[in-house]
Amino acid sequence: MSGLTQKIIRLLQVLHLNNIAYDCLSKRIRSNHSYPDILTSDDATRYLNSIHPDLHSSCVHENPFKEILYDLDIIVPCYNVELYVEDCIHSILNQQTRYRFHIIIVNDGATDRTPEILKKFEGIPNIRIIHQENQGLSEARNTGIKEAQGKYLMFIDSDDLLAPNAIESLMNLAYKVNADIVEGTHIRFADEKQSGIKNWLHRAIYNARQKEYGSRYNENATSINGFFWGKVFNRSIFDKILLPKGYWFEDQITCMVIEQMAKRMVTSGQLVYRYRMNPHGITHSSGCNVKSLDSLYLTLQILKDIPSLGIKTGETFYNRLLGQMEINISRVIGLDPKVMHTILFIEHEILQKEFPTQRTSDKSLKTVEALIRNRDTEHLALYCKLHS
Repeated sequence: MSGLTQKIIRLLQVLHLNNIAYDCLSKRIRSNHSYPDILTSDDATRYLNSIHPDLHSSCVHENPFKEILYDLDIIVPCYNVELYVEDCIHSILNQQTRYRFHIIIVNDGATDRTPEILKKFEGIPNIRIIHQENQGLSEARNTGIKEAQGKYLMFIDSDDLLAPNAIESLMNLAYKVNADIVEGTHIRFADEKQSGIKNWLHRAIYNARQKEYGSRYNENATSINGFFWGKVFNRSIFDKILLPKGYWFEDQITCMVIEQMAKRMVTSGQLVYRYRMNPHGITHSSGCNVKSLDSLYLTLQILKDIPSLGIKTGETFYNRLLGQMEINISRVIGLDPKVMHTILFIEHEILQKEFPTQRTSDKSLKTVEALIRNRDTEHLALYCKLHS
């Protein structure tokens, strides 16, 4: 997708004209429902695995946790973040709060100056630094989870910042209603540490239209966003799960697994997190990478895992699944069109076999549901481009 096209789509989204654009443009598209060599689910699976193999990494895991010593454990995975990690840690240490918090920093085999910078924080009583060989973001977070001794857990990416008063506001609500998850709002800011005119212009434009993202105060929230950060989680949620190893988009379990296991969720409406926009990160660079197939593979693995976790596949889960199916398509738009068609074939089969009579009552998902059930690749691709 060209830069100009992306800017036009972004403008349509800001002006809330993407639905109108879809209605107009979709009339010009003729649907193609099949590839001659993709006739069964086995055909589809073989084709995708020939491009990028599925790791079949489960999120089910028994965790024999240590005794609780703190109100909150804050887990910070680090890999080659020499420009940012010191600011990140200081944003945590500067928190004014009555709650006992402990920071677990996991150096995931960084090859830059990150380990040297982390030495500055050795000996601080409420910080523990763990060094391990590079295993990826999921395993770095998992290392922190296994070592946690807090009643609640928080995850912070090491190039981001914790907003002032974040711990106090989140933990106040967590204890007030005995919540399993409390989520705050966040802002996104451009990376000020990258040099060059292009980066300067990007910062100026991005920061000029900055806003808060997230939900208003609600002590009985029914959904949360899909990011691991910007929340506190009751540690008990992780009694039987860890992040699946080796996949991109491992945060997917937040909505499809963790949210489904929570008995009570709260949204605070308070700013708690500052997310640094990284144009070189997975979110911005995944569209033409075959590892984007991890998004589908993780969906399939979650569907295998949920029976052993006692998750009910009712309306809430079904809606989350539809939303994830749309995301799976969006993430491979830059690959061969046959990849997108094959993913849609698999998703169609899942709905037909596992949810034959289920239909969503969520208006925002009705179009996606119809396109998947009809195996309409071209219209779904257009819809995803305009809405992702």
